[in-house]
Amino acid sequence: MKSDTEFVAALDKSKAAVQHVGQWMSDQGWSVVSNFSALRPDFESRHDYADSGDLEVRQTVEVKWINRFFTCAEDFPFPAIIVDEKFKIDRIPIKHLYGYAVVNRDWSHVCLISAKTRPNWKTATRYDSKDRQERTFYECPVEHCLFLPC
Repeated sequence: MKSDTEFVAALDKSKAAVQHVGQWMSDQGWSVVSNFSALRPDFESRHDYADSGDLEVRQTVEVKWINRFFTCAEDFPFPAIIVDEKFKIDRIPIKHLYGYAVVNRDWSHVCLISAKTRPNWKTATRYDSKDRQERTFYECPVEHCLFLPC
């Protein structure tokens, strides 16, 4: 078992490594948060000071509601679901986007569209009746989506 002095020295090295990796990940475009934990006051209280991980990577989930009934890919009324406007997605750094959650009309089911499915997305230009103009969207085929009750 380590002495308190050895433990503190090892913790200091670990913090330096966490800081180094966190900076490197940030330089690579990730949104990173460091979770430094407080030093325990004594050996007996060590379990109260255990951390839950050194770094967290933050990603965005965009949530949409559509006025359509669906529970699964089979009853979704179209072969593909509109993810969002192309320009909106294109401006989000790919490492920051986790995906989209599209909630159905009744708030009973959600369609999850992972950013990992992006190679399967196609662009489509459609008339947007709310804004009364043509818009370019990304669409994802429903077979690449995950449908769940919510």
